[in-house]
Amino acid sequence: MANRPSPPHPSTRRSAPPPSHLTWAVLTTVCFLPLGVLALRHATQVERLWYAGRDDDARRSSRSARDLALAAVVGAVLVVLVTVSVTAAGTPFA
Repeated sequence: MANRPSPPHPSTRRSAPPPSHLTWAVLTTVCFLPLGVLALRHATQVERLWYAGRDDDARRSSRSARDLALAAVVGAVLVVLVTVSVTAAGTPFA
């Protein structure tokens, strides 16, 4: 196993961690639970990964949180549209 250099101390970093998108993850958990929970999981990992020196993983987790939150919003909109269209058409499943 190769010797890995220790990550720099958080106070010596020159830039801030990537956005965690935690607010969006929480809100989309209310909108569309399955994808919202995944977004929430990724959002909570961003700062921990950043301060552990895993910058690329933190950026990847940030992007995943953003993408999953967006997908949750799209999923919620689709569920609402399908529900409204089936209701308006007179439930054929009954």
